[in-house]
Amino acid sequence: MCDAPRPWFEEAFDREYLEIYAHRDVRDAERALAFLKREDVIRSEDRILDLCCGNGRHSMALCRAGHRVHGFDLSHHLLRDFQEHADGSVPLVRGDMRALAYRDGSFDAVLSLFTSFGYFEDDDANWQVLREAARVLRPGGRFLLDFLNALRVRADLRPHSARTLPSGLEVVETRQIDESRRGVVKTVELRRGGKSLRRWEETVRLHTREELTAALAASGLKVSWVCGDFDGSPHGAQSSRLILLATLA
Repeated sequence: MCDAPRPWFEEAFDREYLEIYAHRDVRDAERALAFLKREDVIRSEDRILDLCCGNGRHSMALCRAGHRVHGFDLSHHLLRDFQEHADGSVPLVRGDMRALAYRDGSFDAVLSLFTSFGYFEDDDANWQVLREAARVLRPGGRFLLDFLNALRVRADLRPHSARTLPSGLEVVETRQIDESRRGVVKTVELRRGGKSLRRWEETVRLHTREELTAALAASGLKVSWVCGDFDGSPHGAQSSRLILLATLA
Protein backbone atom coordinates (compact mmCIF):
# COMPACT_ATOMS: atom_id res chain seq x y z
CA MET A 1 0.00 0.00 0.00
CA CYS A 2 1.35 3.43 -0.97
CA ASP A 3 1.65 6.11 1.66
CA ALA A 4 -0.69 9.08 1.24
CA PRO A 5 1.12 12.22 0.01
CA ARG A 6 1.99 14.76 2.68
CA PRO A 7 -0.05 18.00 2.71
CA TRP A 8 1.73 20.81 0.90
CA PHE A 9 2.33 22.77 4.11
CA GLU A 10 4.42 19.89 5.42
CA GLU A 11 6.51 19.97 2.24
CA ALA A 12 6.92 23.74 1.88
CA PHE A 13 8.15 24.75 5.34
CA ASP A 14 11.29 22.67 5.07
CA ARG A 15 14.99 23.42 5.22
CA GLU A 16 14.99 25.79 2.18
CA TYR A 17 12.10 27.94 3.37
CA LEU A 18 14.30 30.27 5.43
CA GLU A 19 16.55 30.88 2.44
CA ILE A 20 13.63 31.48 0.05
CA TYR A 21 12.06 34.06 2.39
CA ALA A 22 15.24 35.63 3.76
CA HIS A 23 13.99 39.02 2.51
CA ARG A 24 11.29 38.85 5.19
CA ASP A 25 13.66 40.00 7.89
CA VAL A 26 13.63 41.35 11.45
CA ARG A 27 12.89 44.90 10.29
CA ASP A 28 9.81 43.67 8.45
CA ALA A 29 8.58 41.97 11.64
CA GLU A 30 9.30 44.99 13.83
CA ARG A 31 7.36 47.24 11.45
CA ALA A 32 4.31 45.00 11.78
CA LEU A 33 4.57 44.83 15.56
CA ALA A 34 5.04 48.60 15.91
CA PHE A 35 1.72 49.00 14.11
CA LEU A 36 0.03 46.44 16.38
CA LYS A 37 1.21 48.34 19.46
CA ARG A 38 0.02 51.68 18.05
CA GLU A 39 -3.40 50.19 17.36
CA ASP A 40 -3.64 48.63 20.83
CA VAL A 41 -3.76 45.09 19.41
CA ILE A 42 -1.00 44.02 21.79
CA ARG A 43 -0.48 45.44 25.27
CA SER A 44 2.40 45.27 27.71
CA GLU A 45 0.67 42.91 30.13
CA ASP A 46 -0.64 40.51 27.45
CA ARG A 47 0.08 36.82 27.13
CA ILE A 48 0.39 36.41 23.35
CA LEU A 49 0.23 33.39 21.05
CA ASP A 50 2.19 33.65 17.80
CA LEU A 51 0.18 31.14 15.75
CA CYS A 52 2.29 29.50 13.02
CA CYS A 53 5.35 31.23 14.42
CA GLY A 54 7.83 29.66 11.98
CA ASN A 55 11.40 30.35 13.02
CA GLY A 56 10.33 33.16 15.33
CA ARG A 57 10.68 36.40 13.38
CA HIS A 58 7.67 37.97 15.06
CA SER A 59 7.94 36.06 18.35
CA MET A 60 11.47 37.29 18.98
CA ALA A 61 10.53 40.88 18.14
CA LEU A 62 7.72 40.58 20.70
CA CYS A 63 10.08 39.04 23.23
CA ARG A 64 12.67 41.81 22.76
CA ALA A 65 9.91 44.34 23.41
CA GLY A 66 9.17 42.68 26.75
CA HIS A 67 6.03 40.74 25.83
CA ARG A 68 5.13 37.29 27.16
CA VAL A 69 4.89 35.28 23.94
CA HIS A 70 4.37 31.62 23.08
CA GLY A 71 5.12 30.09 19.68
CA PHE A 72 3.12 27.37 17.92
CA ASP A 73 3.97 25.75 14.58
CA LEU A 74 3.87 22.45 12.69
CA SER A 75 7.30 22.57 11.04
CA HIS A 76 10.11 20.62 12.73
CA HIS A 77 12.68 22.52 10.66
CA LEU A 78 11.45 26.01 11.51
CA LEU A 79 10.97 25.26 15.19
CA ARG A 80 14.46 23.75 15.39
CA ASP A 81 15.92 26.92 13.87
CA PHE A 82 13.86 28.98 16.35
CA GLN A 83 15.20 26.97 19.31
CA GLU A 84 18.78 27.43 18.16
CA HIS A 85 18.64 31.22 18.34
CA ALA A 86 15.97 31.83 21.01
CA ASP A 87 17.83 30.32 24.01
CA GLY A 88 14.56 29.11 25.52
CA SER A 89 13.19 32.64 25.89
CA VAL A 90 9.96 31.73 24.07
CA PRO A 91 8.02 28.55 24.97
CA LEU A 92 7.42 26.53 21.79
CA VAL A 93 4.86 23.88 20.95
CA ARG A 94 4.66 21.80 17.78
CA GLY A 95 1.18 20.91 16.56
CA ASP A 96 -1.75 21.35 14.18
CA MET A 97 -3.42 24.77 14.27
CA ARG A 98 -6.83 23.08 14.09
CA ALA A 99 -6.22 21.63 17.56
CA LEU A 100 -4.21 24.04 19.71
CA ALA A 101 -2.48 22.44 22.68
CA TYR A 102 -3.59 25.07 25.18
CA ARG A 103 -6.37 25.38 27.73
CA ASP A 104 -9.44 27.54 27.15
CA GLY A 105 -8.81 31.22 27.86
CA SER A 106 -5.01 30.98 27.91
CA PHE A 107 -4.17 34.14 25.94
CA ASP A 108 -4.98 37.83 25.72
CA ALA A 109 -4.03 38.00 22.05
CA VAL A 110 -3.56 35.51 19.21
CA LEU A 111 -1.64 36.64 16.11
CA SER A 112 -1.88 34.94 12.72
CA LEU A 113 0.71 36.72 10.56
CA PHE A 114 2.14 36.46 7.02
CA THR A 115 -0.77 34.50 5.47
CA SER A 116 -0.64 31.55 7.85
CA PHE A 117 -4.29 30.80 7.12
CA GLY A 118 -6.44 29.31 4.34
CA TYR A 119 -4.18 26.29 3.88
CA PHE A 120 -6.96 23.69 3.96
CA GLU A 121 -9.15 22.96 0.93
CA ASP A 122 -12.10 22.13 3.18
CA ASP A 123 -13.53 25.45 4.38
CA ASP A 124 -14.67 24.01 7.69
CA ALA A 125 -11.06 23.04 8.45
CA ASN A 126 -10.07 26.70 8.00
CA TRP A 127 -13.00 27.82 10.17
CA GLN A 128 -11.83 25.33 12.80
CA VAL A 129 -8.63 27.37 13.10
CA LEU A 130 -10.76 30.41 13.93
CA ARG A 131 -12.76 28.44 16.46
CA GLU A 132 -9.56 27.29 18.14
CA ALA A 133 -8.20 30.84 18.24
CA ALA A 134 -11.41 31.96 19.92
CA ARG A 135 -11.30 29.05 22.38
CA VAL A 136 -7.82 29.89 23.70
CA LEU A 137 -8.62 33.60 24.08
CA ARG A 138 -9.76 35.15 27.33
CA PRO A 139 -13.01 37.20 27.27
CA GLY A 140 -12.21 40.46 25.54
CA GLY A 141 -9.13 38.91 23.94
CA ARG A 142 -7.99 39.97 20.47
CA PHE A 143 -7.36 37.90 17.33
CA LEU A 144 -5.32 39.48 14.53
CA LEU A 145 -5.60 37.84 11.11
CA ASP A 146 -3.09 39.04 8.50
CA PHE A 147 -4.17 37.50 5.20
CA LEU A 148 -3.61 37.99 1.48
CA ASN A 149 -5.96 40.30 -0.39
CA ALA A 150 -8.00 37.97 -2.62
CA LEU A 151 -9.18 40.86 -4.79
CA ARG A 152 -5.65 41.91 -5.66
CA VAL A 153 -4.42 38.33 -6.12
CA ARG A 154 -7.17 37.72 -8.67
CA ALA A 155 -6.48 40.99 -10.51
CA ASP A 156 -2.68 41.02 -10.51
CA LEU A 157 -1.56 37.39 -10.38
CA ARG A 158 1.93 36.94 -11.80
CA PRO A 159 1.85 33.60 -13.65
CA HIS A 160 5.59 32.93 -13.63
CA SER A 161 8.72 34.13 -11.82
CA ALA A 162 12.27 32.91 -11.29
CA ARG A 163 15.05 34.15 -9.06
CA THR A 164 18.48 32.98 -8.01
CA LEU A 165 19.38 33.22 -4.33
CA PRO A 166 22.87 34.20 -3.09
CA SER A 167 23.66 30.51 -2.51
CA GLY A 168 23.03 29.74 -6.19
CA LEU A 169 19.70 28.05 -5.48
CA GLU A 170 17.18 28.92 -8.20
CA VAL A 171 13.53 29.31 -7.23
CA VAL A 172 11.02 28.92 -10.08
CA GLU A 173 7.37 29.63 -9.33
CA THR A 174 4.21 29.33 -11.42
CA ARG A 175 0.81 30.57 -10.23
CA GLN A 176 -2.80 30.15 -11.30
CA ILE A 177 -6.30 30.65 -9.95
CA ASP A 178 -8.13 27.33 -9.66
CA GLU A 179 -11.82 28.11 -9.36
CA SER A 180 -12.70 24.47 -8.67
CA ARG A 181 -10.55 24.68 -5.54
CA ARG A 182 -11.50 28.32 -4.83
CA GLY A 183 -7.87 29.23 -4.34
CA VAL A 184 -4.56 30.30 -5.74
CA VAL A 185 -2.23 27.44 -6.64
CA LYS A 186 1.52 28.00 -6.71
CA THR A 187 4.00 25.42 -7.96
CA VAL A 188 7.52 25.87 -6.58
CA GLU A 189 10.57 24.18 -8.07
CA LEU A 190 14.07 24.42 -6.63
CA ARG A 191 16.98 24.02 -9.04
CA ARG A 192 20.73 24.09 -8.78
CA GLY A 193 23.15 23.95 -11.68
CA GLY A 194 20.29 23.33 -14.08
CA LYS A 195 19.07 20.28 -12.15
CA SER A 196 15.74 20.05 -10.37
CA LEU A 197 16.13 19.37 -6.64
CA ARG A 198 12.59 19.50 -5.34
CA ARG A 199 9.10 20.50 -6.45
CA TRP A 200 5.83 21.03 -4.61
CA GLU A 201 2.44 22.71 -4.97
CA GLU A 202 0.97 25.22 -2.53
CA THR A 203 -2.73 26.07 -2.31
CA VAL A 204 -4.30 28.93 -0.35
CA ARG A 205 -8.04 29.54 -0.35
CA LEU A 206 -9.03 32.97 -1.65
CA HIS A 207 -11.29 33.86 1.26
CA THR A 208 -12.89 37.27 0.90
CA ARG A 209 -13.30 39.94 3.55
CA GLU A 210 -17.01 39.11 3.80
CA GLU A 211 -16.38 35.37 4.21
CA LEU A 212 -13.80 35.92 6.92
CA THR A 213 -15.94 38.43 8.80
CA ALA A 214 -18.86 35.96 8.79
CA ALA A 215 -16.65 33.02 9.83
CA LEU A 216 -15.09 35.03 12.65
CA ALA A 217 -18.55 36.02 13.88
CA ALA A 218 -19.66 32.38 13.80
CA SER A 219 -16.65 31.61 16.02
CA GLY A 220 -17.65 34.26 18.56
CA LEU A 221 -15.21 36.87 17.29
CA LYS A 222 -16.48 40.31 16.32
CA VAL A 223 -14.41 42.28 13.79
CA SER A 224 -13.36 45.64 15.26
CA TRP A 225 -11.50 47.05 12.29
CA VAL A 226 -10.04 46.14 8.89
CA CYS A 227 -7.07 47.65 7.08
CA GLY A 228 -5.04 47.00 3.95
CA ASP A 229 -1.47 46.97 5.27
CA PHE A 230 0.62 47.53 8.38
CA ASP A 231 0.71 51.25 7.61
CA GLY A 232 -2.96 51.43 8.61
CA SER A 233 -4.20 52.22 5.09
CA PRO A 234 -7.83 51.37 4.28
CA HIS A 235 -8.56 47.99 2.74
CA GLY A 236 -9.52 48.07 -0.94
CA ALA A 237 -9.12 46.19 -4.21
CA GLN A 238 -5.45 47.16 -4.56
CA SER A 239 -4.39 46.80 -0.92
CA SER A 240 -1.37 44.60 -0.39
CA ARG A 241 -3.00 42.76 2.55
CA LEU A 242 -6.30 42.07 4.28
CA ILE A 243 -5.78 42.59 8.02
CA LEU A 244 -8.66 42.02 10.42
CA LEU A 245 -8.80 42.54 14.18
CA ALA A 246 -11.54 40.64 15.98
CA THR A 247 -12.45 40.59 19.67
CA LEU A 248 -13.90 37.75 21.71
CA ALA A 249 -17.19 38.69 23.32
